[in-house]
Amino acid sequence: MFSQAELEKAIKDLESKSKSFSDCEKLSALYTVYDHHFTQKESKTAYTETFIDNYGDNEFFTIIQGREAVGVWAVMNELMMTLQLLNPKLYHATLRKIDSL
Repeated sequence: MFSQAELEKAIKDLESKSKSFSDCEKLSALYTVYDHHFTQKESKTAYTETFIDNYGDNEFFTIIQGREAVGVWAVMNELMMTLQLLNPKLYHATLRKIDSL
């Protein structure tokens, strides 16, 4: 078995290398294992907005306003899965930011 410190070192080592697709695949697997074994998942009440309200006037908020939330979340999930492969550092920073809300 592996320790949290060993896993964190492997992640740090790969993050410091130039990013090939192979490195990104390895990082993705390491992050998945890390998230599964070493992060606490809290049970939170689901937010059940059916249609997206007006949250601002930037391009993103303007486009999603009035759309069904379930569809918007599906698109955002695809985006996050892509981000996890292409830029794992940004992916995890985004998750930490959301988790701290």
